[in-house]
Amino acid sequence: MDNIINQLEELTGLTPLQLSKELTNRASGTSVDKKKLLDWRDGKSLMPGWVERVAAQWIIELWQNERIQCNAEDLWKTDTKYTQILSFLTMADILNMVQKHKSMNTS
Repeated sequence: MDNIINQLEELTGLTPLQLSKELTNRASGTSVDKKKLLDWRDGKSLMPGWVERVAAQWIIELWQNERIQCNAEDLWKTDTKYTQILSFLTMADILNMVQKHKSMNTS
């Protein structure tokens, strides 16, 4: 399976430059350089854990947004798609991130 940067690129349709800018915004100002992002995506260097966490949180946001927009009969397909992408996380990790996403949306 592709790494999480490849997954984000596929899910969002954003370019590597756009992804690096969005990850920088989501990482509370910690800069994500486009070259480093490409190296992580291509497996040329080890991705820091904080980048993986920020990317996973973003994917969970995309998952929750897609669930809100899909019909009941499509929920299983949507959930299967995202659980496969996030298979490296534990259920506790995912639940914590879902809670965070829900609390951000109700604020």
